[in-house]
Amino acid sequence: MIVGGVSGIGQSIARYFISQGARNLLLVSRNAASRSENSTFIQELASGGARILVKNCDVGDAESLQLVLDECRRARLPEIRGVVHGGMMLDVGPKHGLPLVAVH
Repeated sequence: MIVGGVSGIGQSIARYFISQGARNLLLVSRNAASRSENSTFIQELASGGARILVKNCDVGDAESLQLVLDECRRARLPEIRGVVHGGMMLDVGPKHGLPLVAVH
């Protein structure tokens, strides 16, 4: 399972896992399934035969996470054997003592 797996570092991690032989990936983020640009990325990952499941999930919300895990079981995905947390929400700027340049 890759949290934040559909953008930025999460995409790089997913590509690496596939290149190393991963056959099943669960990619989650709070808005994973609703981003239209993800379809090309998912097709790329699945082109070699890997099974990719993309789900909206706030992993900080136990109920949201449980719903996704239950869906994985129904989809007969293998047990999750590892989690990489690549998701984040960056909120920096003058109010945190950082110059705006640091945000760019």
